[in-house]
Amino acid sequence: MAEWSVLQGMQKQMNGQLAARVEGEIVTVETQDVYFTQNSVSPTLRNGMTLAQLTQDLHDGVYDPLETPWLVLDVMQVVARQNLHPGARRKTVYYTLDHRRLKAIKDASCPKVQVCVFLHHKFSDFVNKGMDSIGQRSDIKVGRPRYVQMHECLEGV
Repeated sequence: MAEWSVLQGMQKQMNGQLAARVEGEIVTVETQDVYFTQNSVSPTLRNGMTLAQLTQDLHDGVYDPLETPWLVLDVMQVVARQNLHPGARRKTVYYTLDHRRLKAIKDASCPKVQVCVFLHHKFSDFVNKGMDSIGQRSDIKVGRPRYVQMHECLEGV
């Protein structure tokens, strides 16, 4: 859990003090090279749209992740070891905190995504030292909607 608090601290720095010094660059990358930093996500975006609806809209071409500004994902670029052996091959990958949008993009089988890349010399060290706990999560669980959980709680009353 200590790794996550460090990661959150780095994210706050990116959004605050470092944002003035570290400017994000928007680039197009392979969707398979973008990883999640958590295990699960809410089924609803902040704007009220469900992940299922966004996934369908992406699949149907209503939104294009390469042309829709609100689908650009903020990411940390990392040169990560591909296994735990000394001298292991390293590869440039990206970690996002924009989990719901990435989930929809991956589930819609979009091969590429636009990302706003933030660089910091400590990101790669952080990920490589915490690879056992951080890993390279290419999928994420979607939680149940809150109204379903509330309804299930009331059934027993």
